[in-house]
Amino acid sequence: MKKVKNGLIVILVLFIIGYGFFRIIYHSLTDYFIKSNTTLIKAVIIDDKNYYGGKGLPSYSFSYSFSAKGKIYTNDSHDQDLSVGDSIEVIYNNEHPVFNKPLHQKD
Repeated sequence: MKKVKNGLIVILVLFIIGYGFFRIIYHSLTDYFIKSNTTLIKAVIIDDKNYYGGKGLPSYSFSYSFSAKGKIYTNDSHDQDLSVGDSIEVIYNNEHPVFNKPLHQKD
């Protein structure tokens, strides 16, 4: 039983570290790909909440959605003041639209 508990702790720690590395790499790639060959588009805030840790009441922001190259892309708006149905400007890389972010990001 103790081995199982230790194994779960190791898996949890590795997951947390891996997720941290993923976020760092993803943001670095997004910043790199947004430097050139980009398009500015209007995106719509959708009912997909992104929760943030913290004390007290849970806080969240909604995701946005836009269409490019025949596909729909979504991402976190990082703006807790936006509501479902609002529009925001998003910039994305023309060749790799998965790399996108709000033009006036609060994060």
